[in-house]
Amino acid sequence: GAGTVNGVIAYTAGGDIYTVNPEGANHTRLTKTPQLDVEPEYSPDGTRVAFVRFPSMKGDDLFVVNSNGSATKRLTSFKKPISSPVWSSDGSRIIYLTERDNNFDGVEIYSIFPDGTGETLLATDAISLSSFSSSFASAGNRIVYVNSSGEIAVMNLDGSGTAVIADALGDVINRFPQISPDASHVAFESSRGPGDGIEVFTVAVDGSGLTQITDDGGSVPIYSPDGQHIAFTGSFGYQGAVVINPDGSGLVKVSPSRRNYAAAEFSPDSRRLALSETLPKGGEDPFFRLFSTPIDRSKPLSLTAPRDLAEYGDWQAVSAVAPDPNLTLKAKSVRSKRGKPPLAKVTCANECDIVLTASGRIGGTRFSSRTKAELFGAVPTGVPALGGKTLEALRGKRGTAEVTVKATDDFGQKAKATVRVALG
Repeated sequence: GAGTVNGVIAYTAGGDIYTVNPEGANHTRLTKTPQLDVEPEYSPDGTRVAFVRFPSMKGDDLFVVNSNGSATKRLTSFKKPISSPVWSSDGSRIIYLTERDNNFDGVEIYSIFPDGTGETLLATDAISLSSFSSSFASAGNRIVYVNSSGEIAVMNLDGSGTAVIADALGDVINRFPQISPDASHVAFESSRGPGDGIEVFTVAVDGSGLTQITDDGGSVPIYSPDGQHIAFTGSFGYQGAVVINPDGSGLVKVSPSRRNYAAAEFSPDSRRLALSETLPKGGEDPFFRLFSTPIDRSKPLSLTAPRDLAEYGDWQAVSAVAPDPNLTLKAKSVRSKRGKPPLAKVTCANECDIVLTASGRIGGTRFSSRTKAELFGAVPTGVPALGGKTLEALRGKRGTAEVTVKATDDFGQKAKATVRVALG
């Protein structure tokens, strides 16, 4: 059925954007520039990445790039600070913060189409970029943010219907709101509790039902994609990632307390957390290292080396939409060099993990191979090759074989194609 599966994890290291798979392998650079590329954010379908480049044209600019690193495109060119790009849930717009006009009390929230057109001013009273640049988020057709008065506010995707849902009376501090996947509630950190610390609160988008869900400190809450959990970064002696139910029950500490871990984001299937670990660096800016950990407290898996200076970006959601009833393969003949194995390069039309098998006969020698391809890109490609024994038996032979290639996708569907492979 329809849904998403876990794709790669985007992060920034050395001023460029990289991706790594959830097992910590296949680090791939998406951008390479003398400028700094930061804050990568995947589109909902996982095919594009929005990010901020600075300085670009003597100022910050918003860019998009395909998930394979191709077709980098600048969307803005007004040479002003930009921060916190997020996609609308349908992928039609990118919302971001900027300080373009100094005549307003706060910074502005704009939206823009991914092709760089249709830029629209949504609000002029967001909180300062230099203070809490990540203090807004979107889901459905709603945007939540902290306004210049420190209040939690919501508005529609077109900038209409602005309403305050949590006040900031007295010295109350509200930060880092995130709207739930169904756009019904907002989680945020606040000092409004009875104690002196920062706690996590939730409130309905109509302003009702304000509830404190932590009592031992918590900051930067994030909803799981299925809406069943909220993760946050602990405090008061536990500088680690914590997972809790939206009603405040079921608290689980999922990262070691001896290190300074911050909860970064849930995996698309809601079963894992990406964590950012801060490593001291002798008084200078700290190092960061990325981890992935199941929310059931299994051992965290390191994704980057301790000295990578890796800052977390986003976790790609890859579409797992039920495929066409007829899974198709496109097979291309590949002429091998003498003494090398014949290869059948097969492209699967679906975005999924596939198992490829190839078999055939040249003269009296039968051969076969099997390749499992875990694919995150938009155009999965597998290349079944021959094993050593088969290759030895074919060495020096000439001829052409009809190779049958079969594929099985995530949904159990099967397909096959025939390709002619030449030994030459």
